Amino acid sequence: MANLVTALMYLLRDDCHLAKTDEMRRAIEDMEPQDYRRLGYFDKWAVGISTLVVEKGLMTAEEIERRAVDISARLGTKL
Repeated sequence: MANLVTALMYLLRDDCHLAKTDEMRRAIEDMEPQDYRRLGYFDKWAVGISTLVVEKGLMTAEEIERRAVDISARLGTKL
C-alpha cells in the first residue's frame, strides 16, 4: 500500500500539479479524530488523497468506493 499511495501522491503533486503539500496536510488534519488515531501513516495519506480528488472534482466518493471494492475483490482482500 505504501508504494501505491506514494506513487499517487507524486502523480497528483509533481506530475499533474493537482495537489500541494499543504493541501494534503489539511486534508489529513481534517479527518475525524477517531479515524486519525486509528489509521496508520499511509492510510492517512490514502484518505487525504481521496479527499483532495473529491474536492477537486476528479472523482466522486462513490466512484472511489466502487473502485476500491472492485480492487479488493480482485485481490481477494477485505477493505
